[in-house]
Amino acid sequence: MKYNPYSKELDTLAYMVAIISFIGLFVYAYISHRYGIKLSDLIPPCHFHAVTGFYCPGCGGTRSVMHLISGNLVKSLYYHPIVLYVTVPGIIFFISQSIYRIRRFFTRNSCKSSPEKYCYHVMSIHPVYVYIGCALIILQWIIKNVLLFLS
Repeated sequence: MKYNPYSKELDTLAYMVAIISFIGLFVYAYISHRYGIKLSDLIPPCHFHAVTGFYCPGCGGTRSVMHLISGNLVKSLYYHPIVLYVTVPGIIFFISQSIYRIRRFFTRNSCKSSPEKYCYHVMSIHPVYVYIGCALIILQWIIKNVLLFLS
């Protein structure tokens, strides 16, 4: 079976997840601004860390998101690199897919005659992105726990 790097279904699913994530982010920003509720107040503490004393692979994710929302990219990267790894390409993916879908909607007849001009998209989901993300999570988990053990 030949590998097809472009999966329309996977891109559509990722696009819908991005839309839902943006809506959730705006709802959170409104609630946070209006009622003063912080993200850390909504999420319980890490049970893995409480039971074992070690950091879990997701530890630092909430703090990373809070720093990303406040615009502090360095601290966001420090607490958990996967947040920036997902956010920056996610925004590029969302914009490129939006442009692709809008152009395809308005030039539906032109797609058949000249697909390279009207029916391209800039970014698609590839399995290598997932593998890199998993490697980042595991590497961050190992480094944090080694530093915890050494201190």
